[in-house]
Amino acid sequence: MTASPPPGYFIPPQQPPPQQPPPQQQPPQPGPTQQTAWQAAYAAQTTQAAQTTQAAFGEVRQAVKVASKREPYALLAISALVGTCIWLIWPENGDIGAQNLKLWTVFVLGSVTMLFAPMTRKVFRLADERAWQLCAGGAAGMGFAWIAFLLPSINSNQAFFGTLSTAAAGLAAWTAPGRPTDTPAGPVVPPAEPHV
Repeated sequence: MTASPPPGYFIPPQQPPPQQPPPQQQPPQPGPTQQTAWQAAYAAQTTQAAQTTQAAFGEVRQAVKVASKREPYALLAISALVGTCIWLIWPENGDIGAQNLKLWTVFVLGSVTMLFAPMTRKVFRLADERAWQLCAGGAAGMGFAWIAFLLPSINSNQAFFGTLSTAAAGLAAWTAPGRPTDTPAGPVVPPAEPHV
């Protein structure tokens, strides 16, 4: 027998226990054959990308090799370009070289690009001597940038790469085809006068 509650005491009605939500269905897991097919497709794409990249580097390597045999200055011009790019992106004291140079970066990149005039003289239909003059102008621009921007902070890493690229630019101009001393030796024959 159960005792009744004292007068004035409220007994809440009995509630049924809460119903549990139905268990969620798990998405089907890929089986071993599906996972293997995905891995095989990924491996095939990775292998194809690696082969394409390797072929592209092989073509660039071959082009540099051919250019360096044909015109020895080509390696020096490419070295100057690479050194300049490293100089402009190398971080030093929280800034990269291009941030320190601001608009002068365009001048430096233009100067190093002019080094390639003898290599591209046939494309732009330049005379050999004119192409060399452009190359020498690019080397002079690199020299100016070295004096103006790198010499004051010569002990920095940026100055190291800038010095290497400036030296490579000077040597590229010195060895470029079309230099005035590259003319054949011998007596200069004046043009014949027309007979009247």
